[in-house]
Amino acid sequence: RLLQLLAPVGTVRNSQTLLQILEFFSRIYDYSSLKDRLFLVRTAQMAGCTEFAEFAAHHLFSSEERNRLNI
Repeated sequence: RLLQLLAPVGTVRNSQTLLQILEFFSRIYDYSSLKDRLFLVRTAQMAGCTEFAEFAAHHLFSSEERNRLNI
């Protein structure tokens, strides 16, 4: 629900805003943890926040990790 408030479905966000949202979630989630990073991206996908999910996946995972995890 918090993600849907910060990055509502259908709202186009610029990179700076998406980065601020990602930085906000870094206070809640441990980005050194694969589990936390994957949870954030998968939750964003399920919530329909695809723009944020793609942005977060690009910033939190290497291209090899994205391919292996299919994100």
